[in-house]
Amino acid sequence: MDQGVLTPQLSGTQLIGKQACKLKRFGQRERSMMKLLRDRKSIKAGIVVALLFPLVYFGMHLLGWGNELYNWWQTLLVGLFTGAVFWFFMSSFRQFRDEDVTPR
Repeated sequence: MDQGVLTPQLSGTQLIGKQACKLKRFGQRERSMMKLLRDRKSIKAGIVVALLFPLVYFGMHLLGWGNELYNWWQTLLVGLFTGAVFWFFMSSFRQFRDEDVTPR
């Protein structure tokens, strides 16, 4: 061990205090994300959108009306991405549905 460098040892309470400071700093972001995750109606709607996108795309392809823009695996990825974006915006906007935003 090098004697020239002194490293302070933190006790358990000091370590917990540092972790609490870190949680206070990042707590707002975590709380807002938890608020988005608690919105079950938006999560269900996002899942429906994520499932409907590939079903409609493959259905149009079976009918002969498809544009063959994506491969099957790209369609599944785009469906998941579309559902996640839809969920994020829907739950974000739903937080403010009861606020009055009309000018006075």
